[in-house]
Amino acid sequence: MRNAFARCITQMAEQDEKVILLYADIGNRLFNPLKQVAAKRCVNTGIAEAHMASMAAGLAKRGMRPFIYSIASFTTARNYEQIKIDIAYQNLPVVIVGTGAGLSYGNLGPTHHALDDIAMMRALPNMSVFCPVDGEELAQLLPQIMQHDGPAYVRIGKKNEPLLSTMLPTRDEPPYPEITKPRLLRQGQDFLIISCGVFSSHALELANQLSSKLGLEAGVLHLHSLKPLNMAECRRCLSQYKVVVSLEEHWNEGALGSLLASLIVEERLSLRLFRFCVPDRFIDKVSSRNSALKAAGLSVEHLLERIEQSVLPLLAGSRQSDGRYQ
Repeated sequence: MRNAFARCITQMAEQDEKVILLYADIGNRLFNPLKQVAAKRCVNTGIAEAHMASMAAGLAKRGMRPFIYSIASFTTARNYEQIKIDIAYQNLPVVIVGTGAGLSYGNLGPTHHALDDIAMMRALPNMSVFCPVDGEELAQLLPQIMQHDGPAYVRIGKKNEPLLSTMLPTRDEPPYPEITKPRLLRQGQDFLIISCGVFSSHALELANQLSSKLGLEAGVLHLHSLKPLNMAECRRCLSQYKVVVSLEEHWNEGALGSLLASLIVEERLSLRLFRFCVPDRFIDKVSSRNSALKAAGLSVEHLLERIEQSVLPLLAGSRQSDGRYQ
């Protein structure tokens, strides 16, 4: 996804002289095409994330449309005070892009894992939070996000994420809905899986495995906008199910599961919510993202077992004559 972001920012900079990128000494070669078309609007601020955020705020005050870019755990935590006071408090149109979301930098350990970034950004007034699933969706969302007058956090993956268009039987028409509208990736009558960001492709793979191995047909709903949340559409989708599973590459507090739990209570929806997320501990001594997901109990194999143990008993009483569940 970082390659897709580099292509997007280059195209936007070509079309709009107000677009400027600040990055914290990461991806130097990645932005070579941008440097060729807008050398003065591609600035390496060094490993100084706080300075980068304040600098972006100043540029926004002068009418520019700044993007700041670094590893997600750095571009949200190292400069949180500057994002809070310099950007969010003044409601400035700065787009904060965090690459390597969740456990993407698995082998580099807790210093590089972004497992609290959504919670921190959602907590800030005026801040919007977007989690595209792949490079194609990112390319559709970024121009729309730039039209937004306030600050936004965009949580993206690292590299080699699967394109959702290659995993779906048919492509959406139009390819992507409006900026806040959830995407139903898979129909399913038994229960609903809700995910966000790059983990939604993981959710889709899980649903396919549930169908082939357990005979369960799970719907998959992808939320690329966590703030603002399209309440009406989420309410409509959730109200069709008695069991919902939230699936996220984030700690338990403050992100997707918390958001859905609040929605269910506030809307008085009669359903059971299971929250599958990174457990409340640091994930270390791993060699890759895949091994980190296994350590967190979030591999497809682990999730199949957890759903069989927790969700399946609730559905057992509603099996129909054809062997499916209702």
